[in-house]
Amino acid sequence: MGVTAQTNTHGPSRKPPHLIGWTPDVRGKILEFSGERILVGSGSAVNFRIGDSLVSRRHAELLRQSDGRCGVKDLGSRNGTRVNDKKLLPEQLVELRHGDFVFFAQQGFRFDNGAGLLTNRKLAWWCLALVVALLAVLATVGLLHAHVKN
Repeated sequence: MGVTAQTNTHGPSRKPPHLIGWTPDVRGKILEFSGERILVGSGSAVNFRIGDSLVSRRHAELLRQSDGRCGVKDLGSRNGTRVNDKKLLPEQLVELRHGDFVFFAQQGFRFDNGAGLLTNRKLAWWCLALVVALLAVLATVGLLHAHVKN
């Protein structure tokens, strides 16, 4: 169903939204949100298989909406699905944000929205603009203070 599981050997590039494995059993595995619906679990009838006895056969579902937003839904798994520190209720859909950590039982992944570099550059530009504005305000206050003093 268009799911890619591979080891990341490429440098920084723009990719589709994806999960990157970071716990020992899944480290370096990439799960791309290349379809609308991706079934995750330990069973044979899933799109992305995690070989861990704590992961249910049909553990969770990853969803990608037409506007590009991605989410995860627990399918009533035995050992749960978490986003960061929040355990999902069965059938609860949670939207993923860049940098979120997703756990299927104990197997951890980090969500990358595919525009991480762009997002970080945007943030850097906003920070730079804020610093320049603050410096301008401080310079103006300093000039006013010097003018009033004279």
